[in-house]
Amino acid sequence: AIAVCVLIVFETLRRDIPLLQSFYVTFIDDTKDSDTQIIVSHMFLILGCAAPLWIVENLGRQFSSLLLAEFGVISIGVGDAMGATVGKGIGKRKWGMNQRTLEGSSAMFLSMIWIGAYACHSYQEYAALLVASTFVTVLEAFTLQLDNLVLPLAGSTVALLLL
Repeated sequence: AIAVCVLIVFETLRRDIPLLQSFYVTFIDDTKDSDTQIIVSHMFLILGCAAPLWIVENLGRQFSSLLLAEFGVISIGVGDAMGATVGKGIGKRKWGMNQRTLEGSSAMFLSMIWIGAYACHSYQEYAALLVASTFVTVLEAFTLQLDNLVLPLAGSTVALLLL
């Protein structure tokens, strides 16, 4: 919550401080954020990573799953970052509606499975990880929304339904 508040303050100051404005414009995705509007992708990144943890905390002690709690970090912090790095670096074959590459999507999926396996403690969790990672990878290629928030929430929902 504190990080989101700090980012909101930076966002309000962005227009008045040219150095901050040029820093933001360097890193925004023109298809999802525009330099003439409020830039929210960085705030959605923090919320997307934290939302699955908040869901697990609100479910209570009878349902505790490290996989579900960490799915925001697994999907955005690991999967989306790896997919973007590989896709921009060596991606050739485009697919989906967002100019995503098969190479980047494959890297996203494999990295989510690899890191997510450390959070699994049962075969049911491994199956949930496999299905949720597949769903999130396909959704990332076809969604036109801000994926920093949509992917962790959608993946967590799928995993929760399977656990």
